[in-house]
Amino acid sequence: MTRINETLLLETFLADLRSDDLLLRELAVCQLCRFTHFPQTIAALTAAEAVEENPDLKKQIKSLIQLVSAEKRTGTATALPDTAYLDESRITDDWLSGRISGHGDLLDLLGKLPEKLRTRAAATIIDNETELYRLIPFFSWPPEIITSPDVLGAFVTRLKDNDSIFTLRLISFLSAHSPALLTKNLQILLRSKNALVRSEAIKFLFKVSRPHALRLLEESILSSEKSRRSASTFLLLLPFNDIKHVVLSLIECGSLRDEFLQKLIYHLVYNNPDMDFFKRLTVIELLRKDEIPEISALRTEAAEALALADMINEDKVTFCRNSLIKIADYIRSRSGIALKVNADNEQTTDLETQSEPADSNAATDRPDQTAEDRLTRLLSQDSLSAENKNLVTGLLESAQAEKIQSLLLKVLYKFKPGDAAVISWLEESLGRSNTQNSILVLKLLAEMSPARLLPHLPILCLSEDDPLSIQAIRLFRKHNSKLFLKQIEKWLLEDREVTWKAARAAMLMMKIEDSRNILTRAFFSTQRVSLIKFFSPIFRVSPDHLTLYELERLLDTCRGKKREVLQEEIILLKESLGLISQTETKSGDNEQKFAALQITWDEFCKGLEKIRYISQNQKFTNIMVAFFNQHQTKMAMLVLALLAIIFWPDTEISRPTIDSSQSLKTEFELIRQPPAAKVGEIKVFELESYDPINRLWQARSLSGDIFKLKLTNFGDYKKGDRGNFRITNYRISNLGFPVITCTPAN
Repeated sequence: MTRINETLLLETFLADLRSDDLLLRELAVCQLCRFTHFPQTIAALTAAEAVEENPDLKKQIKSLIQLVSAEKRTGTATALPDTAYLDESRITDDWLSGRISGHGDLLDLLGKLPEKLRTRAAATIIDNETELYRLIPFFSWPPEIITSPDVLGAFVTRLKDNDSIFTLRLISFLSAHSPALLTKNLQILLRSKNALVRSEAIKFLFKVSRPHALRLLEESILSSEKSRRSASTFLLLLPFNDIKHVVLSLIECGSLRDEFLQKLIYHLVYNNPDMDFFKRLTVIELLRKDEIPEISALRTEAAEALALADMINEDKVTFCRNSLIKIADYIRSRSGIALKVNADNEQTTDLETQSEPADSNAATDRPDQTAEDRLTRLLSQDSLSAENKNLVTGLLESAQAEKIQSLLLKVLYKFKPGDAAVISWLEESLGRSNTQNSILVLKLLAEMSPARLLPHLPILCLSEDDPLSIQAIRLFRKHNSKLFLKQIEKWLLEDREVTWKAARAAMLMMKIEDSRNILTRAFFSTQRVSLIKFFSPIFRVSPDHLTLYELERLLDTCRGKKREVLQEEIILLKESLGLISQTETKSGDNEQKFAALQITWDEFCKGLEKIRYISQNQKFTNIMVAFFNQHQTKMAMLVLALLAIIFWPDTEISRPTIDSSQSLKTEFELIRQPPAAKVGEIKVFELESYDPINRLWQARSLSGDIFKLKLTNFGDYKKGDRGNFRITNYRISNLGFPVITCTPAN
């Protein structure tokens, strides 16, 4: 048997105290308040204080160490001044300044004052004390001093202080001596950033409003994986009959893979035998054993607890086997999904293993004349040779393939040859096989070629054969979960029983969180009452308090027949959760309790409904984190590209800044006058280069001057030619070059 103990808890919290995560260190310090009697606790806290960088947490660790030191201190009584302490202001000043340090001395001095002055002095000390650890021993003072309205009011004002150790002790004190004041300030504590403070507030809320407390406890545990361990320990403080649905939600989110949470769950299951809880465990095993393989061992532990409590009359192995059939009928009655369970699975396997050697021996005695003999002999071999592989491939294409299909599938399942011909034959066999062979074909294709199987799965999910449909749904969800969710939403939009049945079976195999999100969106947008009635049983198969909360919120947006149907489903869900007998009403004890608080019961409940630990922002953050994990390579390439664009050196020629108030003027100044030429004059030019864009020749005269020639009579000119040209036009370009138009002179 697995039992949880203080040593395991202490080791866990000491490990969290050395964590790099600030939240885990804060939770560990709060939890170690219960383990100060262990010598290693003080040593670990002292070492943690020396290296702690966060000032608030460092102050809390120091406060806890000082508190433990003050409790162990056995020094003599403080020497008080000779003058009598009859002035309450002097007593408070001496206490706050440290001249009075013993709580016994302070209590004796306050006892000498009149009742009114004594109460005022205690309230003044509580209001002005900066070292909150010095106030913790006040909780054990005589009731006539500590429970007066002024003192309690002073304590309530310290609920907002950022000292989780003191706040936890104060919640316990107010819960015992002034639950009305604690209730009035409960929403402040429920919104605390410290997970343990929230959990302690939820523990008190359990006495006031059980449904709200259970919903917030479940959200608090599931909201963050970092605080899940510490928040889950509060399950030990509440009745198992109330928190068993929270434990089931913890199991469904994969907590059995965590060593600490696994031991905690095993402890709760073993020490609280519960037949309904065992039924829910069996539901999870039937629907989600592929995702949570640890559920079988936990069911065995729960069955053993039932046997020890004399709640069953058969041994645990037989009970676990027979319960699968009964729970499959239970699922069929609640959801209409038929799950085929083979209770004699182990016996069938043994018979098959015993019969196979006999068949193989018989086959070896006969001549190898038939395909069945050859395949039977292959089953007794350890490997598949190339010759035998060709034999199997040839049989797949033969006319007798359908007659020996079962034997072929057994051979393929054992050796799994990945030839294209084998995969094509398996695809063709999907629509021409019986149920057992079709399921085997699905498993083979899922292992050998999931990409070839995927296009067939949406159609196979709608099969009239329930075992085949369920196997297809499981493989569809496993190999492409994103497309699987989109397919479910498409099925919900249709108005056909076959698609709704497939969608319901699919959501039964999913986490209740995913099913809840899909269905609440569908319920909100639809006006089809039939859809709500058809899919609501999913919530009753796996009930939890978060689903109840979401449906009650959805109820406020509905009218007419849709509202009536939702109200009926909410009542049924409350019955499944065991809340229907304790539903709060506007009359009775709750209304009387809240009359003195100047707040109505409805206002209090509305305030609680606004408190959420699993926010939409957090869901969006989780989605973004999951997206980043799936596309890390692409994100890294994108970041590198952005960094290259940002930090790539700028090779552009810098341009001077121009004042926008000044007008921009472009001026050209000729350094020297261009060479002159007269129209009609004949000059000798040597051609140097040709400008094809402007169709101008650059030429040099005998005097060395440069001209741009525009020849009106194009000839076969080339670089270096020299000749006489008659000038017909002369002008100066914008850039200061002389351009002349000329013709060759004869």
